Order: sequence, then structure tokens, then C-alpha cells
Amino acid sequence: MSLEMDRENLTREKRMQLGKDLREKCSRSRHAECPPSLRSWNPIDLIETSNKDRIESLVAIRYQRMLESPFKFFRGAAIIQTRDLLNSPISGIIVQACGDCHLLNFGGFATPERNLDFDINDFDETFPGPWEWDIKRLVVSFVLAARELGFSKNIADEAVRTATYSYRIRMSEFAGQSFLEGWYAKISIENLFEFFHNDKDIVERLTKLETRAASRTSETLFPKITKAIKGHLKIIDELPLIYHFRKTNQYLERRGKYLDYYKA
Repeated sequence: MSLEMDRENLTREKRMQLGKDLREKCSRSRHAECPPSLRSWNPIDLIETSNKDRIESLVAIRYQRMLESPFKFFRGAAIIQTRDLLNSPISGIIVQACGDCHLLNFGGFATPERNLDFDINDFDETFPGPWEWDIKRLVVSFVLAARELGFSKNIADEAVRTATYSYRIRMSEFAGQSFLEGWYAKISIENLFEFFHNDKDIVERLTKLETRAASRTSETLFPKITKAIKGHLKIIDELPLIYHFRKTNQYLERRGKYLDYYKA
């Protein structure tokens, strides 16, 4: 009986053994291979293709942010890394990958219960793919973040090792949990305070972030983005990021200026 047909009935030990058996197909050491890419395709063409279904007026904003640094460029270029990884070693385990597992796509979020949790927030690039692609994208973003912050290569390497170690440990823990336990697994602000309790600087920063996040509720945001018009509250246009979907002359004029500037 195949793994796909009977995986729900497999014991944790059997699943672990099946995973180890896959190393014969793709050993862990093979993931260190990174041969030069013999590109027969243009990265710029790929990025422009990925813009096909995006709101046209926001494409220029995307380019503006990507121009700020290699770290920011990498965030907006998921399609390029996906193409580079297309022929990379994989174990054969296909998951619903995030597809854009970049450091900047993680953050603190208030739950409906008014708790502050840490999680990933970006799934517009999600697709069925090798599980390795997400973790590789994440650790590359760690390296680029370290470079942007002026950290040494040793610190960047340590960040990558720590991230992959943590990933392995957590996946092992999740493998021993029920589906419901995995569904409710989370990283809370309390978990972060506990982990960093010996680092005074990080604790102070977490405290500030917690206070700021707690103030970002719909009750505080809504009055700032609306105004009363003829007795009804309307969202205020703030081009080019917030606007009512209508083709006004003002909108088209400003959109043209953004596009012309970044095409130059």
C-alpha cells in the first residue's frame, strides 16, 4: 500500500523511517550544492510576468520598494528564486508551500481574542511545491538581512543554522501531535518574552511592539481612514495605496506619474 493511501494509519516511527529512507534519493548534504545557474531566461521578464494579475497602479510601488536594497529586492522576487530552485535537489515531499517565506513576511498580529501572536502573513505566492523551497527562501532572507544590518558572515551563518535547527525540532514536535493540536499551535508574545528574558534590549523592544500592536485595533484605525459625507462614513482616498475603485481623472493622472517615473 502506498504512503499516499495509508499515511493516516502510519505510526510516528514509521513516518520517520519513511522520511529517512528518502535520504537515499536526496541526502541532506546534497542541499548544500548550489551550481551556477545557466539561465536561458531573463529575470526581468519573470518579474514582469508575475505582475500580470496585480493592480497596475501598485506595480510601481512594488518596484520602488525592491530598489531599496538586495534584501527588499529578494522579497519581491520570489518567482526568480522559484525558477532557480526548479532543478535543485528535493526529497519528493510536496506540501502547500507558502512560496514567499521571507523574513519580512513574518510579524506580530492581534487575534480576535486580542492576543498578540507571531506568524507569517503573506500567502499570495502559495502553491503546491517541495517543502525545501520554503526553508531555503527563509534562510536566504536571513543572510540578506544580516548583510543589510552590517552583521558579519559568522553571525549570518549562525542565524541560518539556528533557523534550520529550530525548524527540525519543531517539525519533530508537530509530528507527534494530533491534527487539532497542530492547528492550535502558536507563538505568542509571552513565548517571545520567555525566550528573550535574559536580553534586556530585546525585552524592551518587545514591550514597545506589544503596546503599539495593542493600539492598532479597528476601533482606533477606522476613525483615521474615514470621514462623514452626507451622514455616511466613507473611506478616505490616499492614492496610490488606498482608493475607491473608480477611474477618476485624478487617479489616472497620479498613476501615470508613478509608472512614468519608475519606467524611466
